[in-house]
Amino acid sequence: MRQRAFPQGEAVDFVIVGSGAAGGVLAKELATNGFSVVVLEQGPWRRAEEFRHDELGNWFLNALLPEHPATFRRTAEEQAHVQTQPPAILYAQGVGGSSVHFTANFWRLRPVDFEERSLLGPISGTGFADWPITYEELEPYFPKQWPGKVRVKLAGGKSLVSQVLSPKGEIENPMSTAELEEKFQTLAVPVLGTEKASMLAQGILGLENSKSLEGIFTALASRST
Repeated sequence: MRQRAFPQGEAVDFVIVGSGAAGGVLAKELATNGFSVVVLEQGPWRRAEEFRHDELGNWFLNALLPEHPATFRRTAEEQAHVQTQPPAILYAQGVGGSSVHFTANFWRLRPVDFEERSLLGPISGTGFADWPITYEELEPYFPKQWPGKVRVKLAGGKSLVSQVLSPKGEIENPMSTAELEEKFQTLAVPVLGTEKASMLAQGILGLENSKSLEGIFTALASRST
């Protein structure tokens, strides 16, 4: 990527704080239209080889989030305090912001997701509302299947191809609770340890009947050494 360096004493047209989905796009549009732009970003510029396909680390253990804690207050009169579990704000620290971990996954919503306001009631101070359309109206536009295909070309020129019309985890081929637990343990135990991983798994499986998220946050608070 072509970049221009500016001496510290040189005036520029725009200074943009943050290079995420908004700041990055704005900087690009301004620069390509002839303006001088400086972008300030607190995180690193990661290359493709630096990213890990680690759902537990990136999503649950906040590997891409800022290392320094964020403070939070509900009103201007309140004393701000450090809030870590859950963080006061979730955003990836680095060039590109949270957009660098976009995985192009648009999972099909459930019917209940369209009418949460009706089911859960109002939330004071928010615009919490049902969707203006229903699941039934969208359903005809969803693909009937989400096939996956893998093709491996061998050194001798031969190709091996395998295809699954409904990958494991889709509505037509759901994972059992035992399969979900096995996959979770495989990913979580190396990071959290057996005890904390089991505690977290039980907390997640019992969410519907739980009155508190304390157990889940406790399991996530520290990693296994």
